[in-house]
Amino acid sequence: MALALVESGLRLDIHRLVKGSIPGDCRAQLWQWWRGEMLSGSICFRVVLEDDSRATLILDYLRNGRPTRQDIRLRPVGCRFGGVRWYAVCPRTGRRASKLYLPAGESRFLSRNAYGLAYRSQRDSAGFSRDISRRNRLLAKLKADDPDYCPRPKWMRTRTYNRLTAHLEAMELRLDGHLARYAKHLGALA
Repeated sequence: MALALVESGLRLDIHRLVKGSIPGDCRAQLWQWWRGEMLSGSICFRVVLEDDSRATLILDYLRNGRPTRQDIRLRPVGCRFGGVRWYAVCPRTGRRASKLYLPAGESRFLSRNAYGLAYRSQRDSAGFSRDISRRNRLLAKLKADDPDYCPRPKWMRTRTYNRLTAHLEAMELRLDGHLARYAKHLGALA
């Protein structure tokens, strides 16, 4: 069974949806998700602000070819220097959430906590796979495929390039250590 990741589903940012909504205005708006240049989802929503303390987010979308409507209660929280920030009340847990998620195969937007979602970095083990992820991020920053050959990108400052290549060399040494421990472990088993 694959572990549920935040990055694998759709996400609604409540603050961005409510921002700009006018009390009493019930016009529907469109929200779209893109993965690169491909549209991965869209939703029609309305924010109904009854007054300063009550609001509802109404979502209309297609799920598995069927029209779905979901009403989500919103709760305001006062900001330190004035104004309010709106949060969704998770339909399952009743806790406030600033973002709601719709993982693949699910039909309702709920909080990250309700679905038990985690970020990819939280699912990596503390050792080898996390270090592989770090090395790959460093290679992406350096616009390189091979850790043994990383020419400095034209736009990158020399100081930044030197810092990133030093991190990459250290990461390669750590990965070599992981592989040596693994080989030693396999030798002990034989």
